[in-house]
Amino acid sequence: MFTTCWLYEGYATAVLLGFYPPMALANMGLSPLFYSLAGLMWSLDVRHDGKIVFAFMEKEWVEFQGDRNQLSKIFIFSLPIILFMVFIM
Repeated sequence: MFTTCWLYEGYATAVLLGFYPPMALANMGLSPLFYSLAGLMWSLDVRHDGKIVFAFMEKEWVEFQGDRNQLSKIFIFSLPIILFMVFIM
């Protein structure tokens, strides 16, 4: 998170603007939220019984392989996260 945020701000400051952008503090405040939500959305998976879970909540989460035939179900659960992020942006 810090690398991406700092690279953006360094680029915006040094190359594009020549000064520290006023939205930088808002970006620093929202970045952890966006990275956390993206991480949660990325770890959504479908168990073999059809339940939507976060993969890291499974006992063998490193080797957990969800049911790849039901990935469209994940979209329904990720849509609120996507819409929230779009609204904030």
